[in-house]
Amino acid sequence: MCIRDRRGITWTSVDAEIEAGGHKKNELYCYVDAAYADDPITRKSTMGYVLMLNGGAISWRSKRQPIVALSTAEAEYVAACYAAQEVVSVRNLLERLGFHQDTPTCVYEDNAACILLAGEPVFRERSKHIDIRWHYVRSQVRERTLQLCACGTEDMLGDALTKPLGWVKYARFFMVIMNFRVDGSTR
Repeated sequence: MCIRDRRGITWTSVDAEIEAGGHKKNELYCYVDAAYADDPITRKSTMGYVLMLNGGAISWRSKRQPIVALSTAEAEYVAACYAAQEVVSVRNLLERLGFHQDTPTCVYEDNAACILLAGEPVFRERSKHIDIRWHYVRSQVRERTLQLCACGTEDMLGDALTKPLGWVKYARFFMVIMNFRVDGSTR
């Protein structure tokens, strides 16, 4: 059987392999991103997120946002809201399965303004247009269910769900999301 025929998402239970990725065993984490106003006709943004556990993806979504965002920060914030809803749902499921999450789930975000919006309930002239319904992410940060963590654009796995990528970046993200190495073994 060719190695290509066996590709699929894999997970690991080896602590050293999980810790090499900067996480603990059974710790949930997420990457979220938005491509601002990328639809040339409706000017709506595309959002995507991927939830990871033990080195592999367990939940992901890519969709056009239901609103026309007025800024990149708003598009990222709306995407973070959808990701926050999924994080809370998966955390509840993991809890029922006996995998208690001791710390807030890290939601990796590459937009500094979005991270500030989630943490600061202060009024800002440039963000007053953001609808209250998207502040769910802020409430989850306050409850310490999740935290938005800065992530460089070069490491944003959410890009794989929001925009076309060059082959090198696509292949690297594919390997990380699927927890797959070039030699065919899992990480």
